[in-house]
Amino acid sequence: MKPTPQPKTHTPYSILHTPCGGFTLVELIVALSVSSVLIVLIFSSFLQLIKVQSKLLAFNHLQSTNNRILTQLKDDIRWGKVQLTPWSDNQLVIDLNDNLITYTWDGTVLTRQSGTQLEKLQPDNVDITEVNFENLTLDSNHFPLIRVLVASKPKSPQQQFLQLENQVTYTTKAPTYEL
Repeated sequence: MKPTPQPKTHTPYSILHTPCGGFTLVELIVALSVSSVLIVLIFSSFLQLIKVQSKLLAFNHLQSTNNRILTQLKDDIRWGKVQLTPWSDNQLVIDLNDNLITYTWDGTVLTRQSGTQLEKLQPDNVDITEVNFENLTLDSNHFPLIRVLVASKPKSPQQQFLQLENQVTYTTKAPTYEL
C-alpha cells in the first residue's frame, strides 16, 4: 500500500519573509526609511548637544574671569585703605600696607598697578565691556562701601550673544581710611 500523499498545507503569509526566504523590496525601503529618520534625529540631537556644551563652556569661562577679577578686588579692598577722594568711577586707589594699588578701566582694558608692576586683568579671549566703581559710603563715621560692576563677553564672533554682568558691594576692614 502506497502512502497517500498529504495535501500541501498553505503556510500563512509572513511579513518578514517571502516564500523564497528573503525580504521584499517594500520591506527594505521601509526599513531604510525608518533607520534614516532615526539616524537624522540622533545626529541632530548630537549637534544640538555640542552647541549647548559650547555655550556653557563660554559662559563658565566668563564667570571664572569675572570671579577672578572680583576676588582680587575684594581682597585688596577688604584689607586696604580705600582712597575715596578724589573719586573716579573708572579708577580705584587702595593703600595696602603702604603699597598703592590702582585699578584702572580705560574703556577697553582693566589693569591693576601695584608699585611698578602693571597687570592686565582680562584674558585675551574675553572682552570686558564695562567696569564701574561706585562709592556708597555714607560719611566718615561708617566704613567705606564700594560697589564694583564688571561686565564681560567672549571675543569669539559665534558667541557674541553671551554677556555676563557681576555686581558686588565690598567694605573695608582697615581701621582707617581716607575720605
